[in-house]
Amino acid sequence: MHELSIAAAILEAAQREVVLHQNAPLQKIAVRLGELAAVDAEALRFSFEMITKATEFEPVELELEDPAYFMVIDCEKDLSRDRPLVADVAEFLMSLLCLG
Repeated sequence: MHELSIAAAILEAAQREVVLHQNAPLQKIAVRLGELAAVDAEALRFSFEMITKATEFEPVELELEDPAYFMVIDCEKDLSRDRPLVADVAEFLMSLLCLG
């Protein structure tokens, strides 16, 4: 569960930024997760909540973005993560070939 160490690194970075900005109140931390980072968003959120519990950072919102998408260059067919790519292998392969 490397999400705990990632959450700790996020918190450490946030703490440094707060000091740099004369202890300005922090309301939200936005993190963009890459598709290939192998980070479980819910585990990261849970880890962040656990390490900030009963601290000044407990009310800070951790906003997780996952902007990853897949697109076939030749026909610009969007194969975003929202679509169940492995649910129907034949349809997926046809999409890649721009036949579907």
